[in-house]
Amino acid sequence: SHMTKIYTFAPLPVCADSSVTAREAEFKKIKESWTLQADGTQVYRQSKVLTLYTHTAMNRTYGESFITYDPRYQTLQIHESYTRQKDGNIVKTPANALVEVLPSAAANAPAFNALREMVVDTPVELGATIYLDYSITTKPGYLPGIQICRLLEHSSPVKEYEISITVPRGQHLEYALNNHKAKASVTESEGMKQVSWTENLPPSRRE
Repeated sequence: SHMTKIYTFAPLPVCADSSVTAREAEFKKIKESWTLQADGTQVYRQSKVLTLYTHTAMNRTYGESFITYDPRYQTLQIHESYTRQKDGNIVKTPANALVEVLPSAAANAPAFNALREMVVDTPVELGATIYLDYSITTKPGYLPGIQICRLLEHSSPVKEYEISITVPRGQHLEYALNNHKAKASVTESEGMKQVSWTENLPPSRRE
């Protein structure tokens, strides 16, 4: 099948800013999913819940979120974006805090000038928790299949990391989660097959 692809998760050591420490912030939850629909449409969705503990985390490390996509064949939808302050008050991200720019890496690369980066500047304070949930939908025919090979660790620990891949039942699917103990859970429902993992992740090493 032309949709047959290899799916690989490969957590590896990564370089990070030396100012980042595990105690600056904690991801309470990250949820990522990749869905290949029967018509070839692909949907990537990410939601995260992040609590900030230091000024560095608030002003430098996690003050903004960056979402890159190609509007020629992809649609970005932000489902939720808000901050829960330390006192429990909810502050929704204002419309003027969502700014679309050309990714800096594409500035001198004409072939990539169609790319866009949505910068989400969330209102924060010490002890605040950021909630962000968005999806990127890719039209059929633009990507040959779901191909994933990525680092899972972040510079701060992740209390609960949930990953899932969903494809039409009968699609060949190869996958691996390297260097972690989480076992894959495979379920089938309504003509679709889903492989998922749930894991607790330490912060990435900085050597």
